Amino acid sequence: MSAADVVAQSSNAAKKLPKGRKGAPRRPKGSGVGHGKKGAGVAKVREKVSTHVKKGHATTPAAKKKQREAAAKKVAAEKIRAKAKADREKARAKARAHTKAEKEKAKLKAVRARVKAKADKLKAKAKQSVIPKRTSTILAHPPTAWMCFCNANRQKVQDQAEGQLKFGEVSKILGPMWRQLSAEEKRPYELQHQQAKRQYKLDLASLPEDKKAMIRKIKRKRRAEKRKEPAKNLSPYMWYVSSNRQELKDQYGEELKRANPGKTLFNLMGKFMGQKWSQMSDADKAPYVKKAEFDKARYEHEMKEWREKKAAEKAELKRQRDQAKQEQEAKRAHKQRVAELKAQQQQQQQMQMQEPQAVAVMDCD
Repeated sequence: MSAADVVAQSSNAAKKLPKGRKGAPRRPKGSGVGHGKKGAGVAKVREKVSTHVKKGHATTPAAKKKQREAAAKKVAAEKIRAKAKADREKARAKARAHTKAEKEKAKLKAVRARVKAKADKLKAKAKQSVIPKRTSTILAHPPTAWMCFCNANRQKVQDQAEGQLKFGEVSKILGPMWRQLSAEEKRPYELQHQQAKRQYKLDLASLPEDKKAMIRKIKRKRRAEKRKEPAKNLSPYMWYVSSNRQELKDQYGEELKRANPGKTLFNLMGKFMGQKWSQMSDADKAPYVKKAEFDKARYEHEMKEWREKKAAEKAELKRQRDQAKQEQEAKRAHKQRVAELKAQQQQQQQMQMQEPQAVAVMDCD
């Protein structure tokens, strides 16, 4: 007889008992329910069986075994689900970390690309802004008549000399030879100069616009630098010209114009004063020579101060550039350190997130 049948029989027996006071069923002595130790034990068993039946607990060995197997299966399924959930969380965390690392890597790559592009742009700009000191680096200047004469006779002087002469020594020999030539003898070299000059103008006109602009920049830069430099000292002849030009112009200007029609007064006065200077004695030239010496001392002193000032400015500019470079390197190192610290913090956070999941899996096991 099962426990349910026992409970049902007991309930039916209780219903058949005669009712006592207050509607409670009257139990005769010896009924075994509610009286004595035996009755109390039966009541407890009946109450326990009733509770087990209500809660769905098994009361037979087979039912209990089946219930244990079901509970074991349930625990195993819970463990599998917990492990799968932990694996999913781990995969998600790994994917998030990988995605974040990839984003950081892409961001760092983009920053490096921007920095490189900016550096290349500045380098190209600096390269464009570098102006050569001479226009001859872009287009060679036409040789003068004197240079044409030197080029034609330099090898002859070298052959006549006993040993190998330096460039300056050859020029010192060629100088007196050039001065001794007559106008007719200089004529071929003048023609060579004129021809080279015409060719230079043609080559200059055929240059690209960027090179023409560079030549204009060089000339402007040289003029600006010349204005900043101390005034160059004058030679004795130039002191003579500056002191007597106006007087000689008033005295001989009209006569020179009438004698040389079609020529400018400036060129005529220059030639006339050169002849006057060459005819002067050393005593007459002495005042102008003295002025030239004082002016030369003044120019050398001012040039020395100017060169020292330029050297100081150059040193200061170099110091500023070095300081800017050091600051840039310090900033780059600081950014790299910050990025490393962020990466370490992210790694620690990931490890902290993975530890509770591992503990949960171990608890399930």
